[in-house]
Amino acid sequence: MQDLGKRWVGDIEVISIANELGYSILTRDSDFARPNIISKAQYGILYIAYQPLKEEITQLAHRIANIAKDTNPDGITYYI
Repeated sequence: MQDLGKRWVGDIEVISIANELGYSILTRDSDFARPNIISKAQYGILYIAYQPLKEEITQLAHRIANIAKDTNPDGITYYI
C-alpha cells in the first residue's frame, strides 16, 4: 500500500484495491489469515508469520516470485 501512497487503510479496502489492480497480498498482518478475509481476495494472500531480518527481505521476495512464476500458467507480471 505504501507504493500506492495509501496508509492506514482497513483490511477490506486493502483487498478491494488489490482486487481492482489484480494483485496478490503479501502481509504480516494476521487478520489476513482469517477465512472470512481470505475468501474476499481474488488473487490470493500470502501471510508471513515471522519477522524476517532486513537482510532476508530481498531474498524472500525473490523466492516468492520464483515460486509464483513456477506455478503461474497465465504469465502474470511480478513486482519486486
